[in-house]
Amino acid sequence: MKKISMFLFFTVFLFLITGCEEKQEKLEANLSEEIQLDTVDAKMVCHWDVDYSESDKYVIGAKMVVYANNDNIVTRLVTRQVASSNEKSILENVEEQLSESADLASQYGGYSFSTKIEGNRLTVDTDIDYTKVDLETLSKDNEEMKEYLTKDYQFTLDNIRAMYVSLGVTCEMQ
Repeated sequence: MKKISMFLFFTVFLFLITGCEEKQEKLEANLSEEIQLDTVDAKMVCHWDVDYSESDKYVIGAKMVVYANNDNIVTRLVTRQVASSNEKSILENVEEQLSESADLASQYGGYSFSTKIEGNRLTVDTDIDYTKVDLETLSKDNEEMKEYLTKDYQFTLDNIRAMYVSLGVTCEMQ
């Protein structure tokens, strides 16, 4: 009887040590592969994945769909970013940081932005209409943008691709 009591004690003890922790889901590393966006009439599609699961406990993926006119001047950019974490507070922090950036960007016009947290995922949708963005003012406020804009303050497909590639984004022409 004493052996059974000791066995139960150790079983309960092990359960308390290991079984009461919240189960942590393994985070998916290539989120951009599952992002669905309409690419009809797109000139370029880009994707980006970063795994911060070891340091900051989240992963993030993005897909960018770039539209341009016949002169290869970028007219619109549609982006969906998905961040995944087992900790809601981390997703809320990422959402706050992205919202602050969106607030800054919206002052130049042509910018719409929405976020949604569901379960262990944050989804961020951005739609930029470059025909309405004041790129001249943006380039004055953001000196590093100048190298990617034409003298008429427009993005070309090649320039926006170069900017994305410099940030580690992979792009494919359509």
